[in-house]
Amino acid sequence: MRRIDRTQRLFLDRCGSLIAARLRHRRIVEGHGDLRPEHIWLDDKVRIIDCLEFNARLRIVDPFDEIAYLGLECERMGAAWIGDYLRRRMRHLLRDGPADVLFTFYHCYRATLRARLSIAHLLEPQPRTPEKWPRLATEYLALADRSARQLDRWFRTRSGR
Repeated sequence: MRRIDRTQRLFLDRCGSLIAARLRHRRIVEGHGDLRPEHIWLDDKVRIIDCLEFNARLRIVDPFDEIAYLGLECERMGAAWIGDYLRRRMRHLLRDGPADVLFTFYHCYRATLRARLSIAHLLEPQPRTPEKWPRLATEYLALADRSARQLDRWFRTRSGR
């Protein structure tokens, strides 16, 4: 977990300008805020359901952050190819995709956020299925660690080590 924290802080210190540039170029939009596979309804057309209606601020996102989050959830369920495909398609269609390193950061960030939210269920007075949450948090932390390792490799190649 220390690697994840250290790497995320290093990214924000050295590459936070990538996020600021997305904001400056008006790439941040009102989106879904919680885009997961269970929020996508496939029938005669694609429908996105169950956005975060209770808090508009949580819907203000970089579309690539939302896709990184959706990709994370698909990966956790064994379908990592979906996130890769969506990232490539969005980058091509929107022609404004962020650097791969930013997408990797979004993936890492969302994985740690989901781990924290999973463990938070245990703070409830009588959590439902208490055995589920530590296992789920561990899965998310493993995904975050893999992304943190990718970010670490990226930093090493940039520093010449």
